[in-house]
Amino acid sequence: MTWLLNLIPGFSFLRLAIASVIVVALSAGVWKIRHDGVVVGRLEVQTKWDADRSQLAAQSYRLAEKMTRDTVDLQAKADRAIEVKNDKIRALNTAVASVLASLHDRPDRPAAGSTPDAATAQSSCTGASLYRPDAEFLIREAGRADVIRLDLLQCQSAYAAAQSTLR
Repeated sequence: MTWLLNLIPGFSFLRLAIASVIVVALSAGVWKIRHDGVVVGRLEVQTKWDADRSQLAAQSYRLAEKMTRDTVDLQAKADRAIEVKNDKIRALNTAVASVLASLHDRPDRPAAGSTPDAATAQSSCTGASLYRPDAEFLIREAGRADVIRLDLLQCQSAYAAAQSTLR
């Protein structure tokens, strides 16, 4: 092309115009290539971002479902353990009431200052020779202790169930 410009010696304006057109064309081409690269790069990044977000949402959904299932399962186990404990407490209360009812033939504690009769005065005291108020107190206290023991067992089973579910 320079040979064409050399044929026309007086037209340096033409040379400048052609050079300007070439520079503008090259600049436009470079801009277009660069712009398309940026757009494509943005689309790739957006696509990766969207894929990551959808993967995180799916994981969150699965974890929420698992947590809900675990909660329902733990609640069902706790309800069963409480039901078993309550059945045992009802049976224990029935046994305590039965034993308390059988104490009606026991003697009351003698009044302060009086001496017990020879049949009840012994050097040692067994459960068979307890006065009625003392026996009632001890039976009720043993029943209360058994209720506390049953509560403890129920708590321990609930804790063990929660621990096994979380593993």
